[in-house]
Amino acid sequence: MDWTLLLDLDTVQRALKLMYCNVGMLLSRG
Repeated sequence: MDWTLLLDLDTVQRALKLMYCNVGMLLSRG
């Protein structure tokens, strides 16, 4: 198994979650 790939996917997942939350907050305000 490629652990670096798993770590990259985990990091990407967290970044997408943060971005999704930020977009949701902006939409709920507007």
